[in-house]
Amino acid sequence: MTTGSLAVEVCDAGDCASATTRLGRVPGGPVAREAVVTFDELGRDFETGEVTVTVRLSDARDATVAMAERPVELTPFFPNGASCDGDGYVSGQLRMTTADRR
Repeated sequence: MTTGSLAVEVCDAGDCASATTRLGRVPGGPVAREAVVTFDELGRDFETGEVTVTVRLSDARDATVAMAERPVELTPFFPNGASCDGDGYVSGQLRMTTADRR
């Protein structure tokens, strides 16, 4: 798959938020892709703790290529150290595997 989109939904005990990221063409036949969705794109903040993340990877024709729903632990993150980053950031990750293909 060279182009398409990645739809992400994040749910906590209070509510859900979603965002879609377009995936552009990558030369050379990539074997892996990475996408980042920010709280700004989701339209709200999430606190640390467990959330449920649903990810749908679609091709250029919007056909589902892979889908996953998993619990994700959101944790504090201080990329420059706590003295520089103050309250830090909240982050989590979900890694899709070949088992998620449809």
